[in-house]
Amino acid sequence: MSDKGLLINAIDLVEIDRSTNIPTALYYRKGQTPAIGSEAHALKQTRRDLNEDFKIDLGNAKPGTAGPRRTYSTAAGDKKSASELTADFVHELLFRVTKWMDQRDLKVAPSIMVAEPLSMLTEADSPAQSPTNGHPEVKQGELVTKEWLQNYRNNLKRILLGKGFKEDRIKFLPEPFAVFQYYRHAKKHPLVADKRQHNALVIDFGGGTFDACIIETTKEGEIDINDARRLSKARSAASKPIGGFFVNRSLLEALFQKFLAPRNLTAKLNTGLDLYRKWRRNDISLAGISEEQKHFIQHFHLFSHEIEDAKLALSRSITDWRLEAPLNLSVPVAIPADPFAVSPMINCQLSAVEFREVFIKRVWIQEIKEVVRKV
Repeated sequence: MSDKGLLINAIDLVEIDRSTNIPTALYYRKGQTPAIGSEAHALKQTRRDLNEDFKIDLGNAKPGTAGPRRTYSTAAGDKKSASELTADFVHELLFRVTKWMDQRDLKVAPSIMVAEPLSMLTEADSPAQSPTNGHPEVKQGELVTKEWLQNYRNNLKRILLGKGFKEDRIKFLPEPFAVFQYYRHAKKHPLVADKRQHNALVIDFGGGTFDACIIETTKEGEIDINDARRLSKARSAASKPIGGFFVNRSLLEALFQKFLAPRNLTAKLNTGLDLYRKWRRNDISLAGISEEQKHFIQHFHLFSHEIEDAKLALSRSITDWRLEAPLNLSVPVAIPADPFAVSPMINCQLSAVEFREVFIKRVWIQEIKEVVRKV
């Protein structure tokens, strides 16, 4: 990182387990270091063996505060907080990256750059507070607090300080900027690789967050985030905690609605979903709610991860993604017969039509469409 700006001459992507894509997942083993990424997925027996989707929880935890932290069960039998999960993942990741570099006689740099969301929208965002005054309010950010971005950065900084990085060597880069740099310098995409000024709309839909940004580059086509005189900037940007696991929760919610509505349990389900969101934001603990709703929160959290495999299987089977395309596919999904109690499982079908309808109505229309339009 130069004081004059970000200059990338060449990018080698690190390969771990023969892949440059490293899923944010942990598989804990008794007496051994945790497996991460693709290895974690390969070793798991079932989806519940994995610890994943803890990025949002990391930002909801204020670093340095006294009192108990929310913890999550691991396959090894112990419990870990979101900060501990992140620290273990970062530790294993840095160990493997260092090993990969040593094998290629590459010098390990004393600096590290972390990509982060630009500006997380929450329920506090309103038309009066945004540059799109007069337009409809963006729907509240579901699982985050207004301090999320600050907490997320401070937690990561504390973890990296514990790994030996000096504070002035820890840099943060907006995630859409990192995406743009990858397509410009690593992929050398013809639309952005030439040396001219760009106004680029970058959309990044990840596992935990959705980011959109319009980037204006310098006349040389570069992003320069330090020198304001060169007029490179993010013209507009927003992020929301809407990602792959939000899609999972939306699909599971739709399945619960379908099977509980005939039993007149819709109101009870809506209460449970509201309590689940408050629990994920650290607004409430399980100790202060009824046993029925405690069972629901635990069931909903567990099965929102287990439905990932069904979602992926269905996605891989769809060959025609046009919105008007006829779809006759479906995959089996197991859900609790009664999510408000210790309950046996029932088998149901998740169809491609239901998948598409949930994504359009719940994910696109209610959440990310307004973010894109706002940006």
